[in-house]
Amino acid sequence: MTSPRVVDFFCGAGGFSCGLRKAGFDIAAGVDVDKASLQTFHKNFPTSTAICADLARDPLPPSLLSYLRGLRPDVVVGGPPCQGFSVANNSRDTRKYSKLNDLTLQFTKTAISLEPSVVVMEEVPSFRHSPNYPKVIKTFQDAGYFVTSKVLNASDYQTPQSRKRNILIANKTKPIPLPEPHRGEKLSAGAALRTLPLGPPVNPDVVEKIKQRAKQTGVAPNKFPNSYKAMDPTRPSLTITRNFANAAGGAFTIFAKGAYHKLSVEQAQALQGFPSSFEFVGMATEKRNQVGNAVPPPLAFAVGKQILKYTSS
Repeated sequence: MTSPRVVDFFCGAGGFSCGLRKAGFDIAAGVDVDKASLQTFHKNFPTSTAICADLARDPLPPSLLSYLRGLRPDVVVGGPPCQGFSVANNSRDTRKYSKLNDLTLQFTKTAISLEPSVVVMEEVPSFRHSPNYPKVIKTFQDAGYFVTSKVLNASDYQTPQSRKRNILIANKTKPIPLPEPHRGEKLSAGAALRTLPLGPPVNPDVVEKIKQRAKQTGVAPNKFPNSYKAMDPTRPSLTITRNFANAAGGAFTIFAKGAYHKLSVEQAQALQGFPSSFEFVGMATEKRNQVGNAVPPPLAFAVGKQILKYTSS
């Protein structure tokens, strides 16, 4: 049986592709505007085509569309930028982010134009309450796709991190239900990080803020509700973002061996569910962006297995 071919839009480092490859898909190409992310994608998917293109361009260059159609993808996936929908972004209603939000529709139209059997879109849960959500669904339905959509938590799919994302699946032949949660205990952050070296120590002034935060339950010292919190090693971590090296950005510090430590790239990678063999390329900031923005591979794996279950005959 031939493996279904995938084109991954907004591929970033390749988290979605990583999970789908493990599930049995052939990753034909990854498309992104960020060059550092594409270097990581190419490093980990050397036989796939890494394409630098801006999906904000409407329409895309005819030569690019022609090439992508020539790949004859069975599945098109994509996670358009979420900053315009994210409740963590206090500027999400500005004109800048309104344009980013329209990338959900641009992705939908572009994906349909490639005539795949299946399209998968990953977004933050608040996307469901945006004006673009019903437009996306109607666009798929008008093109003859059956649409299912649901908020999933990556921690329910063998990821040591609580990360809620809306997964939308559009299929040409019949509705594909979203995968059921994994049965059994959730993976804890402590178990995922147990064998990894600790990150750098937190500065003393930040340690004092962490201690104060622990005494002021329910009170956050800035716009991030989980800022200056220490990670609970007995539970899945809270959502990893590109700010994971900054204690002010969330519950990203670890207390171990009598001291507080920042999360390293390798630790954040593990909490996202990437295999240790996956190599991130670029400067430290670029790596943090790539890890924090990625789709957790175990979640992508579960979605991929579900697609195969309902499309294999």
